Amino acid sequence: MGELGQVNHIDLDSIARLIGRTWMTSIIEDGMRALDYLQSRPDVDPHRIGVTGLGLGSGLAMYTAALDERVLAVVIENYFGGGIDLLAVRGHSCDFIPACGAMRT
Repeated sequence: MGELGQVNHIDLDSIARLIGRTWMTSIIEDGMRALDYLQSRPDVDPHRIGVTGLGLGSGLAMYTAALDERVLAVVIENYFGGGIDLLAVRGHSCDFIPACGAMRT
């Protein structure tokens, strides 16, 4: 997460909701814009794009692959499971993606 790694992701999600979004929706859209850039490069085969991630990056990779048909392969690690029960953590809905079908135009 670079510089944002020092900021609590739940706080980021709360800020994003002030403008009618979720934090996860914002970073998935960033991932889709990265795919736009990759496809514009002459050294990238646009028909052979895959994504991967670890932890939060796995969530980004998984959702991007699910929402963008340009992604043909995905490898995720350490996103599901772990020691956190999301249903037991009150207010922890940072993985919620509203209106995901409307993201790609």
